[in-house]
Amino acid sequence: MTIQENTSIAGNFNLLSGEAFPLITKVMLQDANGNHYSVSPDEAGLQFAKGEVTYKEYKRLQAKEKRQLTTILLASGGTLFLLSWSVLRVLI
Repeated sequence: MTIQENTSIAGNFNLLSGEAFPLITKVMLQDANGNHYSVSPDEAGLQFAKGEVTYKEYKRLQAKEKRQLTTILLASGGTLFLLSWSVLRVLI
């Protein structure tokens, strides 16, 4: 992609009026040995980029976050189902 000077950001992305800007979802990092790593620009990715955690630990953190999100979604859905069922039992 070529950036054109004196053009708006939306113009450089060829966005239509009212269309959203694309978000950065992955960042490519290279270590001193030339190894490439694809990380998300989130807290865990920042820790890996700073060298605070290894790539294996970064992947473990990513998996933990996904499990927590899945657990929260299932618990919320279950709670809503039970509340709905309870209300129906009271009304019937």
